[in-house]
Amino acid sequence: MKKFTLGIIMALALILSACASPTPPPTLTAVPTPTTANTPTPANTPTAANTATPAPTATPAATATPVCPTAEANNLRVMPLFTSNSKHIVLGTGCGVEVFEAQTLKPVANYGGLVLANVLPDGRFAARAGSNVVLVEPASGKMESLKTKVDFSGIVAVSPAGTLLAKLMDGKTVRLFDLNSDKTTDLALQVQTTEAARYLRFSPNGALLVVGFVDAPNPRMLATEAVNFLAVYEVASAKKLYETGFSGSPRFSPDSKYLFPTNTFVGRNLYDATTGKSISSFGATLQNCAQGGNCGTTADGGRIVEDRYDIVDYFIAGGPETVIVFWEHTITSVPPGVVITQENFSTAYKNVRTQETYIEDFVANKRKFAFATGGLTAEDFAYGAGTSDGSVFLLVRKAGGFTLYSGKDGKALASLDRFALK
Repeated sequence: MKKFTLGIIMALALILSACASPTPPPTLTAVPTPTTANTPTPANTPTAANTATPAPTATPAATATPVCPTAEANNLRVMPLFTSNSKHIVLGTGCGVEVFEAQTLKPVANYGGLVLANVLPDGRFAARAGSNVVLVEPASGKMESLKTKVDFSGIVAVSPAGTLLAKLMDGKTVRLFDLNSDKTTDLALQVQTTEAARYLRFSPNGALLVVGFVDAPNPRMLATEAVNFLAVYEVASAKKLYETGFSGSPRFSPDSKYLFPTNTFVGRNLYDATTGKSISSFGATLQNCAQGGNCGTTADGGRIVEDRYDIVDYFIAGGPETVIVFWEHTITSVPPGVVITQENFSTAYKNVRTQETYIEDFVANKRKFAFATGGLTAEDFAYGAGTSDGSVFLLVRKAGGFTLYSGKDGKALASLDRFALK
């Protein structure tokens, strides 16, 4: 009986032990720990649009979930950048990097804590994560940490291939780091200016590096990027090609042929990126009849003595091929039956002035189509950006927020109004 009882007790003990400690799962293969904790936060899924009745104005896009206080999340620190494959818009804010679809402004993801550097030809963007540099693929969220022990917490730029990094060392030197060979090359900033260097940018083909300098305070909407002076270096030889005064945030055209400002309030020049030669594509007047000449007649029979278009202002929206030109159309005529004499010369003419706005090609000097700004002038815009394929362009307003437009006809496609300029 004792043996039987003992056996029952042992059996019960085994059962209870099994219930209390289930069999552990198979051991998983170790996954390498990411070098940064900045993982993309899934964006909100926007509500499906009602396609039955198209909206007459731009459709507000859904907003990505902020990953920090609203005031900082909405503070744009870097001009919006389109990825080179024209698929995404990358925004650098006070809290990180946000990504949107280029054709719709639909939010894709946000990356808290990253500081945007630039975009690469393969569709990725480069950013700083603390003192390290990471390359991010917006579509998949894949993040690659560059293998370097250099502290990149200052002003940096990443080459298009992601293998060469430029860092402003001390205001007098830019150091190039070759990540494949660990070789470094110093560029001595011996330029004819007392201004401080604070801007670095590689050309899309990686052959050139522009260094921007600033002295006087800049407009708030370009406070982190605008420069007063720039120097351009050939990367392969570390040779300075030229230096020149500049106004705005320098940008290269997708083919690396041209260098231009993103705003045109002071210096409205298009430069040959290799030589620094200023290229003038727009004349001051599109059409003009000589004063006193008979250009035709008005509807009421008066003589038109002058019919001219003068440039009031122009604004580079996406690149040198997407320029919003603000024209003033002036028709000067003499009323029917009026004979101009010396006495009535100053009062005999009738002037009619109207404003017209067009999208034009800065390089080809060709008018593309009329553009409706909704009553805004060039002074209302802060800066613009556009896709490499010219399909869409983005305009950022000084008052905050931006609108996406079609590159084919200028139609407003979507807008985001929560972003502010600091």
